[in-house]
Amino acid sequence: MPKAKTEQFIFFILVFAGIAALLYWFLHDPVKGFSESVPGLDNRPPKDSTNMELVKIGEKFTFYNEFETSLTGKWPRFRGADF
Repeated sequence: MPKAKTEQFIFFILVFAGIAALLYWFLHDPVKGFSESVPGLDNRPPKDSTNMELVKIGEKFTFYNEFETSLTGKWPRFRGADF
């Protein structure tokens, strides 16, 4: 094939591929298989007050001694006085 015919052929192939990609983009529905999440569809047993566990906040808290540093000096700002 002559060079001009080859360039025209490649051009038309690219145009066709672009149009096909745009048609796919606009006509394809990527979420058509999605379903709405509805409460109760997981077949979980109903909640009652007999099987609820009581939580006591702070029951298992461990206090560690405070840390005192031996560093001295002044640090007036983040990254020091000169940033």
